[in-house]
Amino acid sequence: MKYITSFPSIFSAFKLSIQNRDICFLSLSVISLFLFSCSSSNEFEKPKEIAKAIEKLPKEWFLLTEKNGKRVLIEPYEGLNPTFKFEYDLSNERMQIRYQANLTQRVWLIQKLIKEENSYIFYLLEDGGNTTTRLSYSQTSHPAVGRWQEPAAVFLPYKNAYFVWDKTPFEKQEQQNTNISTQWERGEWLRMKGTIEGKDYSLWAYVCVTADVSSPQFQRGVYFYDTFWRDIYLENATDYESHSADENEEFEWIIEERAALDAETVSGYFKGSVDYDYNFKGVWESAKTNQKLDFNYQEKILPYSLENHIKRFKTSDGSSLCVYYPQITGIKDENVLKDFNETYIKSHVNAWQREFLAKLDTTVSQNRNCDIEINYNILFANKNLISGLFFIRQGSKRTEYVAFNYDLKKNEVFRLNNLFETKVDEKNPQNSFEARIYSRAKRHVEVESERHQMEFAPYDSLTVLEHYNFLPDNLRLTLYSRSQKRFFPIYIPYKDLRAYIKDRERKTYLELE
Repeated sequence: MKYITSFPSIFSAFKLSIQNRDICFLSLSVISLFLFSCSSSNEFEKPKEIAKAIEKLPKEWFLLTEKNGKRVLIEPYEGLNPTFKFEYDLSNERMQIRYQANLTQRVWLIQKLIKEENSYIFYLLEDGGNTTTRLSYSQTSHPAVGRWQEPAAVFLPYKNAYFVWDKTPFEKQEQQNTNISTQWERGEWLRMKGTIEGKDYSLWAYVCVTADVSSPQFQRGVYFYDTFWRDIYLENATDYESHSADENEEFEWIIEERAALDAETVSGYFKGSVDYDYNFKGVWESAKTNQKLDFNYQEKILPYSLENHIKRFKTSDGSSLCVYYPQITGIKDENVLKDFNETYIKSHVNAWQREFLAKLDTTVSQNRNCDIEINYNILFANKNLISGLFFIRQGSKRTEYVAFNYDLKKNEVFRLNNLFETKVDEKNPQNSFEARIYSRAKRHVEVESERHQMEFAPYDSLTVLEHYNFLPDNLRLTLYSRSQKRFFPIYIPYKDLRAYIKDRERKTYLELE
């Protein structure tokens, strides 16, 4: 230590200073500095020292939650799955904490550690950013559970949380009706334009049907309902059975809709006939009232084929995991096909396989049900852009997982700065795009709270600019409500962002026809 090696010179200076008051005063000041430095022996700033000081702490921690009076592990299908790890980065000579929730990762550099007898205080700086925070740890009565606190709540999802490092003493939350039927492996996405009786606007839907052209069956889909500013999710209500409607080469679809991805109740049904040109017409019925409305949908063909694929895995505990993912065909540019299908989409699939410690299931079985399912919906697609959302499901529980947006024109991921001017004006940061997003998000939360008469705030602002989708007239963002313990979408009209939007890019990437 540098203070110890400098001790003889300090002591010599002290002896000489007896003859001179000025020198004496200077030496006493240096000695005071030395004594003060020695008293701070529980402070560590060098990476090697920090690593040594926390060597008795477990390297990985998993969040616990209270359910039915018990502490249980939060699982990935519940949408949060936060863990964090201590890492000593040898190549860059730094001590860091890697935080992961779903597929979102953030790395925080440990700038300083203050260690007390039964507690630790970490001073963190976000890697590549300027966000700082303070994280503290104290041991609980249970030897495997630690109490972690962070007043700023920018690192942890809660200011006060219990994490466990030994998962064996704690049970996983059991789910009811976890069997998920997945009889259909392959399918194709269709873009459809429709009208509903009494409405003076068109509805755009993206639906997935089976690849069986002789009897295509509905699988799932989504449409945006302008009146209530929300996605409406569609699922087959006929248990995957084909129902012939008449002898004119038409068959019947019965589709149930839900007002949210994680909604447990059905809000309505589309019942009608569809022909081989995908003209779908019939009656929409409310599940709660006697309201009935005529509807008519027609396919608006995409300039490429968007196929639905599936892979089956076996996890380390023997559970079956089904992962659905999109693949493009019918585009001449082979680089686009390779980069979207292999590099971009399948990288997610491979990451989930690693996350679930799963191996590819090559067995041929009549029982194709899955315990856990990672699925997705297409929210928007045209010749230049695909925007979608992966979600994870166990039983009836569905949770948003990760959004994806791909620029087919430039063959790259489509980000916020591709559509908006996102640079911060240092002189007027309050007028920045990010500040506008947060203010509109806050207002949307207030409106939703009033509409549903429930408290959505406080929400996890970390998710605001990490999970987003581009719709024709709105930017779709995802928030996590800590009070509701669920994700929910919000929609910001482009007219509210007109000061930042790039008009040429909007015409290029968001036109439907």
